[in-house]
Amino acid sequence: MNKLWHDTAWDDYIDWQLKDRKTLRRINALNEDALTLDIFQD
Repeated sequence: MNKLWHDTAWDDYIDWQLKDRKTLRRINALNEDALTLDIFQD
């Protein structure tokens, strides 16, 4: 599955890597959960 990011979302993600590790961990956990859900399977 390809992960597509809007430009401003990607900028936020990079900013969180530098400034807000707690939010970054939450976003990463949400991404991992989304990849394991069956709704994305055909």
